[in-house]
Amino acid sequence: MMRMINTDEVITPLERDILRSLGNLTSKFGVIVANGPTRQADMTEIVGLIHQLQRMVSSQALGRIFPNEYRLLGSVCGEKEE
Repeated sequence: MMRMINTDEVITPLERDILRSLGNLTSKFGVIVANGPTRQADMTEIVGLIHQLQRMVSSQALGRIFPNEYRLLGSVCGEKEE
């Protein structure tokens, strides 16, 4: 039987806040990007970059859970978090 995981054990409050903030950026960019012929392409590029940042933050959890397989930002695999 799988045990339920407490999200606070996986993603820190700061990481969760960053992820939410990054998600909110998409809406904010949607307001400032003009409704011209390149809007869709520009929004696709923006969303892709935001997703990349979200993946970087989310990968922190993997680095803590599997430190020999995934690295924390600013460290190498197998390195202890200070």
